[in-house]
Amino acid sequence: MKIAIVGCGQIFQTVYTHALSVQDGIEISWLIDNNPENLNKASKMYPESKKGTTIEEIKDVDAVIIATPNAFHYQQARYCLEKGWNVLVEKPLAIKYVDGLELVSLSKKLDLACCINVNRRFLPNIGMLRSVIEEQSFGKPKRIKVNDGARCIGTANGGVSYQSSLELSGGGVLYDTGSHMMDLPLYLLSADSVEKIDYNDDGHTGLEAECTFSMQVVSKHGTATVDGFFSRISPSPQKVIVEFEDAVVTTTLNPVSNLFVDFFDKPKLKFEIPVTISANVIFESFGNSLNAFLKWCKDKKKVALSSGESFLITLKTMESCYIQRKEILYPWNKLTAGMPYIHSVQSSSKKIIGIIGAGGFLGSRLFETLLKSDAYLPKPIVHSSSGAFSVLRYTNDVSIGDASDERFLKDALKECDMVVNCAINTKGSRKFAINATRKIARTVARTCAQVGVRRLVHISTLAVHGLFLGRKGDKLVFDPVKSTYASAKYLSDQDVQDECKKNGVDSVILRMGHIYGPYSAGWTAYQRDLVNKGGLISIDKWQNPSNTVFIDNAINAIVTAMNHSGVNHEIFYITDWPNKSWAEFYESLFKYEGRNIAEVPDMKYDDFTRLLMEYRKSIFAQSLDLTSNMVSYTMSKEHLKSIKANPKYQKIFDVIETIVPAKVFESIKSHIKGKSSGSGDIANVSSLIDFLCCYASSIVLPVEVAVNKLGYQPHIDKKTAATMTAQWLKLIE
Repeated sequence: MKIAIVGCGQIFQTVYTHALSVQDGIEISWLIDNNPENLNKASKMYPESKKGTTIEEIKDVDAVIIATPNAFHYQQARYCLEKGWNVLVEKPLAIKYVDGLELVSLSKKLDLACCINVNRRFLPNIGMLRSVIEEQSFGKPKRIKVNDGARCIGTANGGVSYQSSLELSGGGVLYDTGSHMMDLPLYLLSADSVEKIDYNDDGHTGLEAECTFSMQVVSKHGTATVDGFFSRISPSPQKVIVEFEDAVVTTTLNPVSNLFVDFFDKPKLKFEIPVTISANVIFESFGNSLNAFLKWCKDKKKVALSSGESFLITLKTMESCYIQRKEILYPWNKLTAGMPYIHSVQSSSKKIIGIIGAGGFLGSRLFETLLKSDAYLPKPIVHSSSGAFSVLRYTNDVSIGDASDERFLKDALKECDMVVNCAINTKGSRKFAINATRKIARTVARTCAQVGVRRLVHISTLAVHGLFLGRKGDKLVFDPVKSTYASAKYLSDQDVQDECKKNGVDSVILRMGHIYGPYSAGWTAYQRDLVNKGGLISIDKWQNPSNTVFIDNAINAIVTAMNHSGVNHEIFYITDWPNKSWAEFYESLFKYEGRNIAEVPDMKYDDFTRLLMEYRKSIFAQSLDLTSNMVSYTMSKEHLKSIKANPKYQKIFDVIETIVPAKVFESIKSHIKGKSSGSGDIANVSSLIDFLCCYASSIVLPVEVAVNKLGYQPHIDKKTAATMTAQWLKLIE
């Protein structure tokens, strides 16, 4: 079979190439893409294939795989079918239901395959779950809930993706990952029709970043409720929950898991249905989807599992959702309505505020807050459209580019009265991360002077102090291990002050504490996960200050710094005031999870300090030793527990897992595993310390300086912050 690839971008390069490599009897004869970089990368993989920039150049093929932006699916698939070629289309089949219906009808008329890649149908746990539903093992299905969320971030290279264009994408998260997850319950139930749709999203521009929905699905199994939550900005577990008459069955898709059964009449009985899960299960699902398509092409026998026709009800449902769209009203925003954290500005017109790094957690909340004010007009500047979904939901006027590019930045900051710099780039090597972050800081400061910006508020972090677990009375020191993140931010602080003084720009640097609250991954969602899994220990019973700051209090500090003319070229520490202890910080998370905080094991501060100092003294030798002990294991928590050769290692990893967000801890383990071959470079072997700088210091920080001199007055109290945080956690769980 001769196959043409139309669209040689990321999905083709990362997934399709792997699935195609294990197929027999096929030839990739054409590569089509109008992006020279994509075409060049693809041609290196398939050097004998013909290359082209338009679909019209294709000749003499049997089938075409279409992996282009959503807006092109219908036209390109129709062109291929009319040429007599079988087609496999990436999800969604089309943007409009009527177009998808036409493609299916045309393929039937011409006796050609019109398939769609909904590879999650081919996952082993989804196949098992469908069997459980078909066999009515636990009674009839009454309700299915689907969740899928992640905080989308850009790459070190930045750039623009088609998902940032409504014209190319057709919609936001619902048409993106939602195409898979909306499809799953309809597929599992073999849905006949969908009724009573209640759909809500935040897409003022049509590019929603989050959506919630509920509907009634009619099938041979009766009527079941289907509801869910999809997000590009919230870390929400990718899971499917089916509530039957007798039990609830849960499975996750990332990672792919077994089926977990909870019986209503036997709450203490936990049952697990095993599923065969290979190490390459995701790639295999793509391969199986591709196999179904190729089988159809060769044998002329319809494979319902991948047919475009089977996706039509999903496409119709998504289209109906958009037609009936209502706005999400987030409950946590109601609690701050009318609160005075937007300082009044005496002006006849709004002040234009440039926000560099507006797609991040802090930057996007600042953008949203200023957007709702009468005093400010925020101007978002982001590095990558894939990291800008939080602002693209509100406005199409987003400057996307490299903040270290002076020409780009001058145009982006034109007419701005003030600038807030939240940007950082630490996604490459240590040298790249430090240099890139410093270059952004210097360029921002210089460009502010060139375009006439009167004030720059630069967002730093208390992580410049690295991993330093101090107590009241201890001296505050800067990062003793010079981690990448800490070094990049600390040196950037100095650069901002130097450049602003030199160029006559007023500056204020805010060293933020650990920011938590709605949309915080590291200090909210992942900490909740640690509480849930029992993955925490305390040090001195968590009596040390946490140096945490609620997100809206952080926004309050930024707005205060924007407007305080009495301070210049100064650095302020920002945490909640008065500061909470770690016990107070975790108390609400333990309450949310229904767990007892008193059961957390405790370590004495002096014991921890000895472990830490010993670790630092021989970091190279210990890292090599740890690597050799760990390399033969799969890096799961259970396997880590089996490292008994030296007890201090277990304690070190317990501490690391305690003070680092769960996903970062997994990154540490993966990083060590990836470096196990080792070049002897101490910077590589010891780089797990880089992951620890986020914990910074438990010493008492001089926040009263910001309170007394800057006028910082955090308006969200502990109880309100806990309530708002819990409301968000409930949404994403």
